[in-house]
Amino acid sequence: MSIRIKAPAAQKASIAATLVLFGALPLAACGKKADSTQAPPSASAATAQPEPCPEKFALLPEPARAADRTCSCSADATKKGTVWGDGTYTQDSSICAAAVHAGVIPATGGAVTARPSPGCGAYPGVPRNGVTSASWNRWPASFYFPAKGDGKCADLSEACPAAFKDLPDADKPIARTCRCSPEATSAGTVWGTDMYTRDSSICSAAVHAGVIGHAGGEVKVQAAPGCPSYKGSERNGVRSAPWQKWPGSFFFAGQGAGKCVP
Repeated sequence: MSIRIKAPAAQKASIAATLVLFGALPLAACGKKADSTQAPPSASAATAQPEPCPEKFALLPEPARAADRTCSCSADATKKGTVWGDGTYTQDSSICAAAVHAGVIPATGGAVTARPSPGCGAYPGVPRNGVTSASWNRWPASFYFPAKGDGKCADLSEACPAAFKDLPDADKPIARTCRCSPEATSAGTVWGTDMYTRDSSICSAAVHAGVIGHAGGEVKVQAAPGCPSYKGSERNGVRSAPWQKWPGSFFFAGQGAGKCVP
C-alpha cells in the first residue's frame, strides 16, 4: 500500500521556487507565455503585382474605363496588338504596346496606369521606342498615360497658304482645315462675300466672314464652283473687293451654303 504525503503549503511554495530557478518548471507555471514567434508577412503579398492588362483598353469592364486603371504588362504583351495614335490613343489600341510607344515602360514590361479621355478627330501614327503606331481618323474614345501625356487631341492643322488656290488639289470639293497666324489675317486681298474667289487670301477672308478674329485660329474651308460675279463688302475690319466671273470659289464651313450670291 502506498502512502501519499501532502507537503505543507509553505514547503510546496519553496519547492516550486527552486524548480523554476533551475528550469525544471514550465514557464507556463509562472504566467502566460509571450508570443514572440509571429509569422512574418508573406513574401508574395509584399511583391504583389497588379492584374495583367487586357489586350485593348476597350476590353476593360465599363466602370474601369471611366477612371484610372493600373495593370501590369508582360514582355510578351508589349509586342502584341496594334496602336493608333501618339500620346493619346484610340481605345481599341493595345495598352501594353502603347505604353512602350509612350515611353511609360520598356519592352520588358512593367506596371502602367492608363486614363480614359474623349475621342479625337484624328490620330497621327508615329514610330517611337521601337513601336510603330498607325494613323486613324475620328474615333469616339481615347486613352493616355498620365505619366507621359495630357490626353489632348493632336493638332494636325497646318498653316494656311497665302491663297486658297495654293492648297493641294484645291479644285476638289472637300473640306480642309488649316491654321491662320495673326500676321496672316491682315495679309493678301479678298474678293467676294461669303463666296470668295480661289485666289483670295484664306486668312483675311476668314476674318471677313467672321470665322476667326485678327488673333488667328483654325479654319475649315471648302472648294465650290465659280460664280458669275462676286460682291464686295466691308466686314470685321476687312474690305473685300468685287469681281466678275471667276472659274472657282471657296467658302467656310458653317458660313453660307457654298452657293453663289446674286
